Amino acid sequence: MARCGEAMHSDSRVLIIEPVGDRHAGTEFDLAMLAIFGGRERRVDEFRTLAAHHGLILDRVVDLSDQRCLLELRAE
Repeated sequence: MARCGEAMHSDSRVLIIEPVGDRHAGTEFDLAMLAIFGGRERRVDEFRTLAAHHGLILDRVVDLSDQRCLLELRAE
């Protein structure tokens, strides 16, 4: 996210397609993420905090399917 923030213009957007923990996430996917990648799904507020740390604003979250969301970020 840091590199995206550095490369952005004032009208640029970063689009992320990701399972979001407090929207449509399932326990089985959390377990797979933990076992395979050592991580877990982030919740909307965690994405917002991470984005802010890199000078970005989480503008909107759109449900794409029962497992994925589109997160749209813009420069501060």
